[in-house]
Amino acid sequence: MYSIVEIYIFVLAEIVYARYTILIHKLGNMGIVAGAIECGQLYIYTVFFRGAGR
Repeated sequence: MYSIVEIYIFVLAEIVYARYTILIHKLGNMGIVAGAIECGQLYIYTVFFRGAGR
């Protein structure tokens, strides 16, 4: 079973992915850069929550 935090992160990742897919279509390379930054932040949050949760 997944914890509530993990489910929250999965949902957040889906939303972020959808948002940046749209941005990449609109902005091209800038959208990719923005997406990479956001994914980096999401990864840090994931590691932080996992560290805090267990």
